[in-house]
Amino acid sequence: MSNERPMSKLTIAIPTYNRLEVLMDCLRSIQTQTMTSYECYVIDDGSDDGTQETVRAFANDDNRFHYIMLRGGAVNGRNAGFKRAKTDILVTFDDDVELVNPNTLAFIVQQFERDPNLGVLGLSEYFQGDRGRDGQGTGTTDT
Repeated sequence: MSNERPMSKLTIAIPTYNRLEVLMDCLRSIQTQTMTSYECYVIDDGSDDGTQETVRAFANDDNRFHYIMLRGGAVNGRNAGFKRAKTDILVTFDDDVELVNPNTLAFIVQQFERDPNLGVLGLSEYFQGDRGRDGQGTGTTDT
C-alpha cells in the first residue's frame, strides 16, 4: 500500500474493547470495499487481548487505518474518532460489523452526494443463507 493518502470522502469510527477477532474481521471487510477513499479510526477502550499491537501493525500496512487508545466507553470513542475527521461524512460501526456488500461505503457516499440536505443515513446489511466464517452468502444493503 502506498504511503500517499488520497483525499478521504468519509471517516469511520469503530470503538472496541477486547474483541480482537471480530474487530479484525470488521477491518478486513472495510479494507476490501470498492471505495477506497476513507479514513478509519479504531478507538480502543483499554483492551488486553492484543488489540493494540495487532491494529497498530494493520495500520502500519494501510495508512487509511488509525489506532487510538482512549478509555471512556463507546460513545467517547466514537466522538474521539469524529474529532479527528477530515471529512464531512461520518460513519460509525460496531466492532463486530462485517460489510458483506463490497459497495457499502460507495453507497453511503453516493447518498450524501445525491442529496446535500441529507443529515443521517441508516443502513442494515444482511446475508441470505448460512454465511458463517467461510464468507459465503448473498449480501444485500437496505436503507
